[in-house]
Amino acid sequence: PKGAYYVITKYPDCGYEDETTFSFFLSSKIGVTPVPGKAFHDSELGKAYIRFAFPKRPETFEAVKERLSNLRHYHA
Repeated sequence: PKGAYYVITKYPDCGYEDETTFSFFLSSKIGVTPVPGKAFHDSELGKAYIRFAFPKRPETFEAVKERLSNLRHYHA
């Protein structure tokens, strides 16, 4: 993202209970750890969003890309 080291994206409705459950799944099975959006907001504003930080080297991005490509092999 231009001018920031993170991106907040809508949690996909993909069969998980909520964005926190989905974040734990990504961390434990895929090896990529987002933070649930509600960690940044006291209200419902953060619900249904996840945040990825990107203060990494280019080779880290390549590893993340490869890990996230494995998502299609998992089902909720």
